[in-house]
Amino acid sequence: MIDPPADQEGLDREPRGVYVSRLAGVVLLLAITAASPLAHVVSGEPPGLAALGVLAVAAAVILACRILFLRRLAGPWPTQRMAAVAALVALATALAAWQASAIPLLALSSAAIGLRCPPRLALPLIGLCAALALALAAAHDQSAGTLAAETIATLAAGLITFGAARRQDTIAELRATRRDLARLAVAEERVRIARDLHDLVGHSLSVIALKSELARRVLPDDPDRAAGEIADVEAVARRALQETRQAVTGYRRPTLAVELASARRAMASAGIDVRVDAPEDVALPAEVDETLAWAVREATTNLLRHSAARHAVLRVTLDAGSAAVEAVDDGVGPGAGSGSSGSGLAGLAERAARLGGHLDVGAARPRGFRLEVRVPASAP
Repeated sequence: MIDPPADQEGLDREPRGVYVSRLAGVVLLLAITAASPLAHVVSGEPPGLAALGVLAVAAAVILACRILFLRRLAGPWPTQRMAAVAALVALATALAAWQASAIPLLALSSAAIGLRCPPRLALPLIGLCAALALALAAAHDQSAGTLAAETIATLAAGLITFGAARRQDTIAELRATRRDLARLAVAEERVRIARDLHDLVGHSLSVIALKSELARRVLPDDPDRAAGEIADVEAVARRALQETRQAVTGYRRPTLAVELASARRAMASAGIDVRVDAPEDVALPAEVDETLAWAVREATTNLLRHSAARHAVLRVTLDAGSAAVEAVDDGVGPGAGSGSSGSGLAGLAERAARLGGHLDVGAARPRGFRLEVRVPASAP
C-alpha cells in the first residue's frame, strides 16, 4: 500500500493536498517513462525476452514507487534509500542500454534522486543520469534533437523534484519554528500570569492579614473600628478577586496614582508613618506608569510583610529623561527577611529591564531597606 511519507530526517508530514498533487505528478511521470519501453518490448522481442523486459520495467516502476512513497523499507532509512536509488539507476541504465525506448526511465531515476537524496549528492547524481541518457542515446544512433530532448528531460525531472524536496524541507523547518515559538509564547504567558498573581495575591493577602489582626485586637474595646477594618478586608478581598481575574485574562493595568493611594492607606492601617513624595498629575506612557505602579505595590508588600518598619518614604521622581520610584524604610534591612531576593523583586526587575531600566535594592542609611526602580520616561 502507498502511504504518505512519515517524518524522516527532518521532513515534516506533508499536507494531504501536497501529497495528492505529488502523487498525481509522479503517476504521470511513470506513465510517460514506462509506456514506451513496455510497448517496444512487447511488440518487438521474442515472447521469453519480452516477458523478461516487462518484468524489468515493472520492477523499475515498483522500485521508484517504493523510493518515492512508501513509509519504510527494511533496514535504516538512509542506507536502504541509497541502495534503492542505486538499484533503480542500475536497472534503468541496463534497460536503456537494451532498448532506446527505455532511456526515459533515467528521467524517472533522476526524479527519485532529486526528491530523496541529500542535497550534497543529489545534483551530482542528477548530472550523472543526464550524462548516461546522452551517452546511451548517442550509442543508439539517435538524432541530435532526440539527444537534446532525452538529456534535458532527465535534467529537468531531477531538478524539479530537487526543488520540490528543498521546498518541503523549508516548510518543515518553518512549521518546527512556529511550534517552538508557540511553546515559547505559552511559557512566557505562564511566567507573566505567575508573576502578576504573585504580586497581586502577596500584596492583598498582606493587607487582609494586617487588617484582620487589627480588627481582632480592637474588637473588645472598639467594635465600631473593628467593623470598619472588617469592611476594609472585604473591600480588599473583592478588589483582589477582580484584579486576579483581570490578570488571568491580561486586561489589568495598575496605575501609579492608584497604587500610591493604596500604599498610603495600607501602611497607615499597619501603623507605619509613610510620606509620599510625588509630583501632581504625572503623565507617563502606559508601560512606564504600569512598571512604576508595580514597583510601589512590591515595595508596599515588602514593607508590610518583612520590614517591621515604623517610618517609610515613597518617592516618585522625573529627571533627565527617566522616571523612578524609590521606597526607603527604617526596618530590619535586607539581611533579616526583607524579601530582597524573592520572586516578587525578580519579576519587578524583569519588568524594568523590559523597558531598558533597572532595579536597585539594598540597605538604607542608617538602617532599613531601600528599593529603587528607574526606567526611561518614554517607552521604547
